Amino acid sequence: MKAFTGYSTNPDPMLAGFEAAKMAGNAKSAKIVFAYTSCDYDVKKVIAGLQSYYECPIIGNTSFTGVVLPNGFVTGDKGFVGIMAVTGADLEVGVACIKKSHSSEDAVALGEQVAKKSIEEYWYNNGSTNYVYGSESNRRRILSKRN
Repeated sequence: MKAFTGYSTNPDPMLAGFEAAKMAGNAKSAKIVFAYTSCDYDVKKVIAGLQSYYECPIIGNTSFTGVVLPNGFVTGDKGFVGIMAVTGADLEVGVACIKKSHSSEDAVALGEQVAKKSIEEYWYNNGSTNYVYGSESNRRRILSKRN
């Protein structure tokens, strides 16, 4: 597994997304991209810029002050975006989310639910029946429920 980073401070959010993607590279082999962008940008436009380069899941968040990358702290008066594209021949990615309905819900239970859903999404989208993340006992438990 390898990770490649890129960033941009272009004031145009779509161009910033594209420039960060181009800097990180690996458009064909990226399995997932983590993106962190300024609150100053229209996030949908940043994602559109990233999607014009990558064909894999893109997840992330906004940052108020900046992002830390191998070459230093990146910030900008008119916006910034920093990304990490992850590649790997043996890396398989499933992405899912669930709605947290009440603040008193158990974080561990919610984590287990979203992990199970991401595994199911991966199976559904890739036709895989043998990929399960976690310990051997956890794999047996999930596979037994699936079959």
